Amino acid sequence: MTPCIEDSRISLHSLLGIDLSRNCTVSLVGAGGKTTILYYLAHELAALGKRIAITTTTHISHPQKQECEAVVTDENRDAIYTALQKKRLVVVGTPAKEGKLSSPSPSILKYLHDEADYLLIEADGSHRLPVKLPNETEPVIYPETDKIIAVAGLSALGKPLGQVCHRLSLAKELLGVEDDFLLTEQSLVKMLLHGYGGCDIVVLNQADTAALQEQGARIAAPLLKAGIPCAVVTSFSGGEFHWYSVHKRASKSNIISEV
Repeated sequence: MTPCIEDSRISLHSLLGIDLSRNCTVSLVGAGGKTTILYYLAHELAALGKRIAITTTTHISHPQKQECEAVVTDENRDAIYTALQKKRLVVVGTPAKEGKLSSPSPSILKYLHDEADYLLIEADGSHRLPVKLPNETEPVIYPETDKIIAVAGLSALGKPLGQVCHRLSLAKELLGVEDDFLLTEQSLVKMLLHGYGGCDIVVLNQADTAALQEQGARIAAPLLKAGIPCAVVTSFSGGEFHWYSVHKRASKSNIISEV
């Protein structure tokens, strides 16, 4: 069944079930667009007058000027407090190699959790590849996280696993395949359930063509059947956000609830 293109005016925070009536900490894991989703969500919430702190429990690229309003890298609580009072979107981290930021100390993470309206955490690394199978130490979830969002890039479908997967050896072992295996819908479902089966929502991102939208809808069905509370199909092509569903207005929560 071909998915219907939903009204792209719906907000990302609504799609992801972010409650505007209370503070929330969100951890994004997986691959295939975590950072894009993180900043898009952050800007939406900041535009609503919320104070947003962005950080990582692993590593994150140092933000571009247009991505945030302030960056604090020296573990200075006064600087963080001032930034959150004067700005709406603040990135906090510790300088790391290759111009990246690594996780701040546990005490700073707790401070961000307490002070920001919304704390958005990149909690997994993917080496810019569209899919990932985490190892036993990943993802690194902050204990006070309210919502875990797992992301996978649909651009990986039909391509050799060796070209599109982070933690390749783990994926090969799980699937019983070699590097040249062309990633299938069924294999991506298996990887997501094995690696991120405890998440609150799966975002099947990079649905930038009608064919990928349809594949995303087919992948969503077994995820939901297996117990994932919510699965959505998204595209941020050209800097615009769109989401897709098999049935228009499938539910009041605007999620793919039936395929």
